[in-house]
Amino acid sequence: MNKVKEILESLKKDKKDNSLYEYVLNYYINESSEYDLPEDFLKDMERLYQIGCVSGSVPFLIYYEDTDQFYNQFQDEINDLVNQFQLSPAQILGDKFDDTDPDILESENKQQLSWFAFETMALRIYDELNKELSHNYEV
Repeated sequence: MNKVKEILESLKKDKKDNSLYEYVLNYYINESSEYDLPEDFLKDMERLYQIGCVSGSVPFLIYYEDTDQFYNQFQDEINDLVNQFQLSPAQILGDKFDDTDPDILESENKQQLSWFAFETMALRIYDELNKELSHNYEV
């Protein structure tokens, strides 16, 4: 098992209370097998943070059908995440929020919130992975 996958698996053991976090973590556990060097894996995670899901870098979060399904599956966790920021979805998404859909029933707002949630969880995983790598391994 490579270093990245080993650390990601250990994070999985510690975080069993959030299905959204687990889902994103499992995505990265599967992706980690593609990388030989931890720094390459981290660079790809950084790229997601810099340009976001809008770039198509997360293959299952491109089309409305997919992001609707993701949003519907993790709606409670996404709402909890929004509440952690103590902001409304409109405040979080800014000009990307469709004001004509305040109840988030349409695909555009579901997509934007799905991307926000995935990116936020990915950033948390990145921070934890980077911390573990810097403490335990030379990157």
